[in-house]
Amino acid sequence: MPELISSSRPKARKTHKCQLCNKSIAIGEVYRKQFLKYDGQAYDFKEHDRCGEIASYLWNYIDPDEGMTDEHFQEGCQAYCSQFICPMCVHLIDEDCEDGQNYCLDKIATHLKKYGLKKEPGKYGIPHWVEFEREEADSIAQKES
Repeated sequence: MPELISSSRPKARKTHKCQLCNKSIAIGEVYRKQFLKYDGQAYDFKEHDRCGEIASYLWNYIDPDEGMTDEHFQEGCQAYCSQFICPMCVHLIDEDCEDGQNYCLDKIATHLKKYGLKKEPGKYGIPHWVEFEREEADSIAQKES
């Protein structure tokens, strides 16, 4: 697992590439920049705010062992979309999806603000993910404190 050395939210002075969605971070856009260390190597990791929020919500759902790569992120977004946002979609790529992808980051971000995910035991002891309304989670946490 990568070790976080520092984190900041600078305004881009030049175009960067988001290391989760692989799209451009525009000049003037505020983005997340992390300085990480892994296996003795130090490196910067840059991401859109929206992608970082989605990644933090989906971290356990995606379950990356050694940090989240763009491949983990995109496959997780695709799986999340097909399971929770568009489960009855008959098209692999819907006309509402972004840039020919089979997921939409805006829909995922909006959905994750309203719903959370939790793992529950399923048939034959195989766990599965279910969603719950965030208000429900907030009221449970308030009752427990």
